[in-house]
Amino acid sequence: MIISCKYASQLISKSLDQRLSFTEKFKLRLHLLMCDMSTRFKQQLFALHSAIKKLLNQTEKDTSIQLPLEAKERIKKLIESNHN
Repeated sequence: MIISCKYASQLISKSLDQRLSFTEKFKLRLHLLMCDMSTRFKQQLFALHSAIKKLLNQTEKDTSIQLPLEAKERIKKLIESNHN
């Protein structure tokens, strides 16, 4: 029933993208009750995830940020070359 820190970190990361099963949640919670390092990892990962989402939302709303014309041309050429 006890899981490793490595597996706990995988479950923590997975929980950011999808719902964990009941068994996964239970095993992770049990592990976090006993492991300060994994608890700290979870806190840090969730804080980082939250900060990135906040930054992404801010940059999406900022109309002053524009892709340079040279970059647009490079992207266009790559798309065209991949379709041929």
